Amino acid sequence: MKGWTYARWLSVFAVGYVVLDSIHALDHLRQGRALSPQILVAGSIALVAAVFVMLLVLRRHPIAPLAATAFGTAAALGVFAAHIMPNWYYLSDSYQPLNLDLLSWIIATAVIVDAAALALVGASMLRSRVASTRAATPSA
Repeated sequence: MKGWTYARWLSVFAVGYVVLDSIHALDHLRQGRALSPQILVAGSIALVAAVFVMLLVLRRHPIAPLAATAFGTAAALGVFAAHIMPNWYYLSDSYQPLNLDLLSWIIATAVIVDAAALALVGASMLRSRVASTRAATPSA
């Protein structure tokens, strides 16, 4: 979309992550299965962290790009490891052996893609900030 800034994209992906992760949490209820306490705690912490990052982004706090990069990376890897990979750890909740429907897979994949996009846009903002700082600094 022409004229969109990194800050605007970061807002879209931050809000999008909170919405998608909330839908993902509701999808767990729709699946009609109990989550392990570890998965429930980890998911709850991630959702609270996502809301915190979203608030930083929406307020355009100077640390928002760094927080988005760190959170987005951790969330994308975490959801991928928990749901896409086979059961491998006590934080695993692999979808592979559960025979879940396509909707559950689409929602989990959307959460991963949004988290990765959040991290990439945050990293791009950090990189452009460094570049503009270097350009503004007179060389001796």
